[in-house]
Amino acid sequence: MEKENQEENGSETRSWRRARSKERKRKRWGIGFFLCVFLLLLQIAVSVILCVEVYQLGLLPNRYLGAVILVLLLMAGIEIGLILQRSRAAYVIAGVFAVCFTFCLSMGTVYARKTDETLQSISATTTTTQLDEVLVAVLSDSDIASLEELAGRVVGIQTSLDRDNTDTTIESLRSLLDDNLTVEEYNGIADMVQALYDSGCEAIVYNEAYQEMITDSFETFEEDVVILNTYTYTTTVEVEADTDNIRENFELEEEPFIVYLSGIDKAGDVSVTSRSDVNILAVVNPTTRQILLLTTPRDYYVSLPFEGDCMDKLTHAGIYGIDCSIETLENLYDISVDYYLRVNFTGFVDIVDALGGVSVYSEQAFTSEMGNYDFVVGYNDVDGDMALGFVRERHSFTDGDYQRARNQMAMIEAIVEKATSPSILTSYTSVLESIEGSFTTDMTTDDIATLVKMCLEDDTAWNIGTFSVTGTNARKSTYSMGSQQLYVIVPDEESIAEAQNLIQSVWDGEILDLETETEEETSESSSEETLSPVA
Repeated sequence: MEKENQEENGSETRSWRRARSKERKRKRWGIGFFLCVFLLLLQIAVSVILCVEVYQLGLLPNRYLGAVILVLLLMAGIEIGLILQRSRAAYVIAGVFAVCFTFCLSMGTVYARKTDETLQSISATTTTTQLDEVLVAVLSDSDIASLEELAGRVVGIQTSLDRDNTDTTIESLRSLLDDNLTVEEYNGIADMVQALYDSGCEAIVYNEAYQEMITDSFETFEEDVVILNTYTYTTTVEVEADTDNIRENFELEEEPFIVYLSGIDKAGDVSVTSRSDVNILAVVNPTTRQILLLTTPRDYYVSLPFEGDCMDKLTHAGIYGIDCSIETLENLYDISVDYYLRVNFTGFVDIVDALGGVSVYSEQAFTSEMGNYDFVVGYNDVDGDMALGFVRERHSFTDGDYQRARNQMAMIEAIVEKATSPSILTSYTSVLESIEGSFTTDMTTDDIATLVKMCLEDDTAWNIGTFSVTGTNARKSTYSMGSQQLYVIVPDEESIAEAQNLIQSVWDGEILDLETETEEETSESSSEETLSPVA
């Protein structure tokens, strides 16, 4: 009897233990259920935040955004199904999925916000920065070795060019020398430099942006002078919308537009005042997927948009600001420019490197002076430094600047093709980050996002053509250099008219064989003897 009672008690104990074990498991996996639900809700919240961020950026086409939302819903649905199984294995799988997805979605949200910050930093703002360096120079054989020794001496300045910075520099010198300074004004840069050589003045004050202009006329100038001091001025310029140049209800992805591409002849800070050596108008028709690249030679003899007789080289317009270059080209072709993009040597190298290099077509085999790179006829794979050597070379060609212009447009074409390829578009934010500060533009964040979205929506290849206006060599005085006779290219009116016709045709949506038409025209123009520029 006692033995039976013991067995009965043991059986009850085992049953009680099993029941208690089951109760503990129910409690434990009940906690697992609520934990999985919490993680799922967190994942859904992060998913919503990510979708809102991506939608506000306006980068993804609606079909892509819809696909993303569908995938997120599918992921949540799978996890809900696992949770409803109420098993240990299902809870573990659902929990791991939720943690991993939440982490990935969180990183995506951070990435989206960083993308927005990058776009904001490179797009147009209400202000821009302009950097000017004003030099005080004397002849290398002068007895003046410091600013203090300018006391009682004659200093030459420009009558009208860059007077704000020049006058500020003169005031600094007067303060240093107790006003013991004589200032002589000259009508042009060349007249001022010539006066320095002829002892009409003993020092000159000029913007560093004029250095290349001076050496074009006085080849040994850099060796002949000593810089006593450099005054650096950083100016914050308010960007005001040109109300006469704004098209109402302009739809970037549907209507044609024109972008001015300006390449300045400096390395370093892109905001520094400088000449514009590359002047290309990109006429873009997004509906027909056509781009016309129209280049104007740097030495084109054009009228600057100032009062009076202001004939000058196009490249000199750059020292008066991007607006001066734009208005000069607008007047030349009777057009309206919608956007600009300004880049210097450093920025150009950074852009090509950020794209992972490009493949550019060369019409001729040559070796570049800059970098001593060899290029073959046909396609050449280049990095940033090689690309710069390619677009800067002119002395290897019989038609000098004209072939350089064609090479520059070939490079632009190569960059456009690489930049609009799917492999780049999917990682464009990292590209933008790497070239941040390499260029300036007046395109807004929405404009840039619209362009990216447009390329993602339609991967049809762009039909890119090139054209270069031509002219006749001459030597004439210029607004910037005064009476000094400089090499210029007098525009050929028929060439200008042909360029205007091409612009209008692309604008009107005519489907053109751009490559054939523009190459034939350029070939005919460059064969003339009058089109061989001199240094």
